[in-house]
Amino acid sequence: MTRWQGCRATVCLSAAGILLASLFATGCGGPKGPPGTIWVSGSVLYDGKPLPEGAVHFAPKDKSTAGSGGSSRLKGSRFGLFLKPGDYGVAVISEEGVATMDMKTGREIPAKSRIPEKYTTVTTSGLEATFDNGHRTADLSLAP
Repeated sequence: MTRWQGCRATVCLSAAGILLASLFATGCGGPKGPPGTIWVSGSVLYDGKPLPEGAVHFAPKDKSTAGSGGSSRLKGSRFGLFLKPGDYGVAVISEEGVATMDMKTGREIPAKSRIPEKYTTVTTSGLEATFDNGHRTADLSLAP
């Protein structure tokens, strides 16, 4: 390879790197989900502190958005997912450790919940969220 060919390859690789970097920087228009959905996000606090692990589940309250619910894992108390605009009931699950099996009885010993049991079902949590094109976040605060 001549000196010029090596230089030309370096310039091409540099140009390709700049092009890729600019695509990542612009985000290619942001996340795109299924048709009719919007990206929603938020956080979960328990007793005023970020809930470190768990999951958030959204169940549609309106039958016209049936089947459009969803769940998201918490990452550093934050969540994000695609949902159809509408009103949702919310449940949160956060457990320490994992469920185990009692070897003598064969029964499952559930993992210990970090939060009160009432938050683990949509019907008892009292948590709600509404999402539309102008409102795409929900910051949930759970009391002890």
